[in-house]
Amino acid sequence: DRWLKPHRTGGSAAPEYSMKKLRKGDLLYILSIDRLGRPVKEGPAEFLQIVDQWENKKIPMQEALRQSGMSESTFYRRRRELR
Repeated sequence: DRWLKPHRTGGSAAPEYSMKKLRKGDLLYILSIDRLGRPVKEGPAEFLQIVDQWENKKIPMQEALRQSGMSESTFYRRRRELR
């Protein structure tokens, strides 16, 4: 019997996981932790070109945000990570 059981809900493409209730004295073995937290939302493949256009004032910020599909905070964070 697995502790985490995948199940599908609604129109979600990815399975969601539910966990059995643990009692005092139960042991939980974690097979792997690749990363914790929310899944990373990948930007478009042409993100560097969008940033270059914005930095060279060829497109306004709102257009850069629309093309990248990111919020302003995420846009600045991804830009900083790439530098």
